[in-house]
Amino acid sequence: AAWAAHGVLAFPDQPLSLEQQEAFTLALGNFGEDPFVKPMAGHAHILELRREPHETAPNFGSGWHSDWSFQATPPAATILHAKVIPPVGGDTMWANMVLAYERLPQTVKEQIADLRARHSIEFSFGAAMPMEKRLALKERFPDPEHPVVRTHKDTGEKILYVNGFTTHFTN
Repeated sequence: AAWAAHGVLAFPDQPLSLEQQEAFTLALGNFGEDPFVKPMAGHAHILELRREPHETAPNFGSGWHSDWSFQATPPAATILHAKVIPPVGGDTMWANMVLAYERLPQTVKEQIADLRARHSIEFSFGAAMPMEKRLALKERFPDPEHPVVRTHKDTGEKILYVNGFTTHFTN
């Protein structure tokens, strides 16, 4: 109920084991599939995202996005368990897409009410990703369409569903 009411929940200072994190995830829904990051050994559904101080490449996932909307059935949630956070940067920000929809002018709401949009994995590719891997990922995730305005299954609220994976409207 709290998750539906607030959209984001934070549980500071939780010393979860990997097994406990997996159990917590399953309490909220099924595991999703991540096509980019190799999971941790022995934990097929936990990804370690690590940055070392000397790394200069842009952060993976640093662009504004909704996790894996390029999948036909995107995950309902993402769970982030931060272990080490730098004193500057390293933060994750969340956007309230219910509020984004609510603040649209009524004329725009009417214009987008029945629109669908294409979501593509293509814009996630780093410049260094080999072409063979790009083609294999495009084959696995062939640019699904999603409604531009979705309805939350528990609250009935309208949600604006466009993000960094959205390439264009399809109707």
